Amino acid sequence: DDAKRLHARIEGPMDGKPVSEEWVWTRVGAAGR
Repeated sequence: DDAKRLHARIEGPMDGKPVSEEWVWTRVGAAGR
C-alpha cells in the first residue's frame, strides 16, 4: 500500500504536525506537483 510505504518513510512528526497529518500532506503535495 502506497500510503503505508510513504508513512513508513516519514516515520515521525515534521513541522510540528502529527505523523498522520504529515503523510497526508506529503501525499497531497507530491500529487499537486
